[in-house]
Amino acid sequence: MNIPFPSPFTLLRLPAFESVEAEKAYWEWNDKNKLEHRKLFLAMAIVAVAMVGLLDVVAAGDQALFLLKIRGITVFVMTAVFMMFMVASTPGQRDLCIQFFGGTVVVSLITMTVVAPYPAADFYPFLLSAAMVFGSVLVVPKFSTLITMCIGTNCMYWPTVYFSEMSTSAIYVNLCVMIVTTFSVVMGGFVREQLEREQKLNRDKVTEAREEAIAARDTAILANQAKTHLLANVSHELRTPMNAILGFSEVMKNEMLGPIGHEQYREYIHDIHFAGSLLQTNINDLLDLSRLDVEKMHWSNSWARLDEIIERTVSTCKNDIEDKGVLLKPDVCCGDIEIYCDPERTAQTLINLITNAIKFSDRGTTITISSRVRDNYSEFAVSDQGCGISPEDIEQIIEPFRQVDTDAMTAQKGGMGLGLSIVKGLTKKLDGELIIESEVGKGTTVRVRIPSDRMRIPDRAANVAEFPKSLTQNSTRHDNTLRAALW
Repeated sequence: MNIPFPSPFTLLRLPAFESVEAEKAYWEWNDKNKLEHRKLFLAMAIVAVAMVGLLDVVAAGDQALFLLKIRGITVFVMTAVFMMFMVASTPGQRDLCIQFFGGTVVVSLITMTVVAPYPAADFYPFLLSAAMVFGSVLVVPKFSTLITMCIGTNCMYWPTVYFSEMSTSAIYVNLCVMIVTTFSVVMGGFVREQLEREQKLNRDKVTEAREEAIAARDTAILANQAKTHLLANVSHELRTPMNAILGFSEVMKNEMLGPIGHEQYREYIHDIHFAGSLLQTNINDLLDLSRLDVEKMHWSNSWARLDEIIERTVSTCKNDIEDKGVLLKPDVCCGDIEIYCDPERTAQTLINLITNAIKFSDRGTTITISSRVRDNYSEFAVSDQGCGISPEDIEQIIEPFRQVDTDAMTAQKGGMGLGLSIVKGLTKKLDGELIIESEVGKGTTVRVRIPSDRMRIPDRAANVAEFPKSLTQNSTRHDNTLRAALW
């Protein structure tokens, strides 16, 4: 099997940017990220060059004073260049300062190598190699600058070796060290810039993808808000013609102005009225969902008896229960408990639950409407013996327009899938909790729990505030009175 071997030119190619502007942006990004580190390393280089002056004193003998003068001039020039680096305002200016800084160190070490007596001259090339590594790895930003400095250092160093007092063995050792150092510096600088370029390209791609995602999200949010505001504001335009359809068809169905001549017309009128009622229900659901989305749902809090809300709701749904042929089993144990709510919207919550239960119940099965009161909450629940749903689908059915087809019978139930979504929104307005328990083939129970700070017992709460405890400073007394009354 032939395995293609990549070309050296391919391996030694730095990742390119799409434009000159992108290349400039990369160097500005690199300069900004590494600026503080480069300041620190340049300052450390000045200190290191000054401290190596101890070598001049120990090994240079009579030439120590002369070498120290050269080193002093070097430190002075490095400090001046460092100050220029600190006040430079562009990456290009700082790059020039780094080149001049490195060149000063190289010229200083080469000069001291030439004038230093044996054995001090043997040590300075090693310092030169260390300076090259230090400068390339920590300070020099551009690979091209690094190549220039390495070539320049070698071109200046080797012609001056024969003028120094280095031993022959030291020349060969330094030759090996300089070759290895130069190779290491070049490869290290190349790999470093390659990784930094790839990092910048990847960051740009991630940033671009994030911006596109944010733009798409904002567009979707605006579109959804526009849709929601449209539906919330067209209530009158949708309901006015629908009221006319329902009103006139009901007049004709009941023959209020006289008999309808043909029996077939009565059937048509009945169908028109039924279809109009269904359409009105769907329109009302859409409008309610839209109002909940944009927080425009009318909500008027007042104290109302929970059992009266349940009784009124059952009366409203009585005809639907009889038409479907299901049995209704009340199990109300809430006594004279009052809840702080919008009575009409709370009744709507219960109506939606009962309507949903009727839709998925077979003739002859039982729907149970129950209520319970505990010391920290009250709840009402609707249970049916219908097809049920699997536990993993419960989160799905409370989302708008989402339905779960557990079997062919479920798929034929119709509806827009908004009932439980509206119940969820209304429950939130009650500061309550929506709990759904279901099992395939055994039915579903939906509970709406209302917190205790929206409950009171009027007969035993003469000192109880007229508002929920979250709205008063009498919450502890309210809670204690309610707990005593319940137990």
